[in-house]
Amino acid sequence: MEQRGGFERGFEGRVAVVTGGGSGIGAALCTALAERGARVFCIDRNEVAARRTCKPLGDAATPIALDVTRRTELEALARRVTDESGRVHLVFANAGVLRGGLGVGDDPELLRLHFDVNVMGIANTIHAFLPSLRAHDEPAHVVTTASIGGWLAGPDVGAYCTSKFAVVGLSEAMRPTLAADGIDLSVLCPGAVRTHLLDQPEATRDGAVPPQSMGEAIEAGLDPAAVAEITLRGVQARRASIFTHAQFGPALEHRFEGVIADLARSTEPS
Repeated sequence: MEQRGGFERGFEGRVAVVTGGGSGIGAALCTALAERGARVFCIDRNEVAARRTCKPLGDAATPIALDVTRRTELEALARRVTDESGRVHLVFANAGVLRGGLGVGDDPELLRLHFDVNVMGIANTIHAFLPSLRAHDEPAHVVTTASIGGWLAGPDVGAYCTSKFAVVGLSEAMRPTLAADGIDLSVLCPGAVRTHLLDQPEATRDGAVPPQSMGEAIEAGLDPAAVAEITLRGVQARRASIFTHAQFGPALEHRFEGVIADLARSTEPS
């Protein structure tokens, strides 16, 4: 299929789906898209939160209560959205959870929790809306939300980082397949952002207390509105990866320098 072009001219008249749209980055994306003339479907498992996001946006946004781990419900929703809007141009697979702890060995169920939402939720979302994205020849773009934790793992959030590494891998593996249909894909990798991740039930399940450092980092994090602006610029530039915090550059360089050095040492003749 020939490349369809992108969103260089803006988002006016386009149809966007945003999961995790009830708060944080998702809510900011809904607002930024609506302000640019897009028609937005704001999906969140918390109906009150979804309605709160959409209320100031008027007819430009529709709140939908749905859990992205429910694949068949997502597929039914995708058909409904397509029937109502005619087509879908943008899918932001953004819903996610965060809880401290490694989750491997010590608590396998914690790892399962993160994979069910952070990885399978994204896979379910793309699977559900892919027919709608493929059904027209206008610009189409998918954005998956990973994290800088999908490149740099932290011991206090091991399960979360493991799931976000998987999101980066899923996105990179899927990109060529979507490109063959003229659909772009970007993986969003934000650093700390002022969101409500630690207010979610998963964050304190079974009496868990998030590490103090995690709370402090989020509290001092980037405004979600700024992340939305960076993300939409990345979509317009058709970037494969979208980052929000330049200060992680040296750490990323150090990581990959170490990988290349280990590769060279491991393959040296004996």
